[in-house]
Amino acid sequence: MRPEEVSPPPRPEPVPSSSAPQRRSTYFEAVAVYERGLEALQRHAYQEAASLLESVLRQYPEEKELHERVKLYLNICQRQATQREVAPQTIDERLYAATLAINGGQYDQAIAHLRLVRDEDPDNDHAIYMLAVAHAQRDEHAEAVAHLERAIALNPYDVLAMAELGGRLIYCGEIDRGMDILGESVRLSPVLPAWSHFALFVGHYMRAALRHEDLAQARYHASQLTSETYVYGQLARALIAHADGDSREAQRAVQAILALAPAWAADPRREIGKLINANAIADRLAGDLVATGYIPKGKA
Repeated sequence: MRPEEVSPPPRPEPVPSSSAPQRRSTYFEAVAVYERGLEALQRHAYQEAASLLESVLRQYPEEKELHERVKLYLNICQRQATQREVAPQTIDERLYAATLAINGGQYDQAIAHLRLVRDEDPDNDHAIYMLAVAHAQRDEHAEAVAHLERAIALNPYDVLAMAELGGRLIYCGEIDRGMDILGESVRLSPVLPAWSHFALFVGHYMRAALRHEDLAQARYHASQLTSETYVYGQLARALIAHADGDSREAQRAVQAILALAPAWAADPRREIGKLINANAIADRLAGDLVATGYIPKGKA
């Protein structure tokens, strides 16, 4: 469901308090460095990744909830740098192997590793979350949702699992329920990946015909999708521009889509359906995209 992101993001530990935890300003700084480390790891720049991740431990010692994940990815960097190839035996080794398998598109292998972790530690919310990611990549909606709900039950303040669950429900047509869950994740933490804004855009855009205020919210979330290389962000911007009568921006965004993913020119409905399971939503978005008039030979 997340076209741009393949590594599991930072996972906060469960908070026993009945109220949402207050975040220090340094938490967001630490998360930003952590995410740069993951990006370097995905590029196989292991020394750069290790340096960034080690700086989180060194410069932000108070952000204990990030340290477990940082140490896991540091372990990956060290293993890759030394080219050690050992069969995973411990929980950390299996989580490492599962992470590499997900990044490499080997979802069956990832699920096999993660099931072994779950068998040994049934309450390992990180493993449960990764199982949801792997099943989502195989378009196994029911399994992904079940694992996300379990991960949230284990860690009620896991905002990224909440965002993932909310977005997946929206894309499968459960818009109101998905919007409630995703909205709660935004309330708890405003720092969420770009795909969460696209999911919120879809929910508000689909409800805009019934509630005018939803169009304004859809416009806001489209404006937050600033990456020029995120095709679904360009889709949101094209649809909002068309709805607002801004033909120049609509044309620019459609041209960006076609430059990023030429297959959209022939069949945008099929391409949208790769992310969005609900036919009614995919049909609406594809139809409105074709209605801009800038898809050559496009079909909804």
